Amino acid sequence: MPRPPCRAFRFVDQVTILIAEDKLPMKTDTYTKAVLTIIALMLTFIACRSVVTPEKTVAADGPFAGVQFSGAPGIYFFDNKTGDIWLYDDLFATKPRVLRYKLAKLGDPLIVLYDSRGKNGK
Repeated sequence: MPRPPCRAFRFVDQVTILIAEDKLPMKTDTYTKAVLTIIALMLTFIACRSVVTPEKTVAADGPFAGVQFSGAPGIYFFDNKTGDIWLYDDLFATKPRVLRYKLAKLGDPLIVLYDSRGKNGK
């Protein structure tokens, strides 16, 4: 006795016939075009916004511009413009030590400008 066709195949055949006869509504095509158009417009807006109104950039011309920082073993600050070096040492002591040096020329010894423990330079 022959087997009757499976229900799944019968359903697939019916869907195929409906598609072939163009009886399914094509709303997804219009919806997809509308969504893609909105996405394209928003991406164009995002791309052109930076050209029309550029964002403010951060300028490094504040009071600490050019000052470099190091934190071992004390706290060191080096000013690229003037060659000044500040050392804050023994920060947890009752009276922390503050030293200020001047780098006049590479290879030369540092010039002591200030020592908070009483040894003042020039």
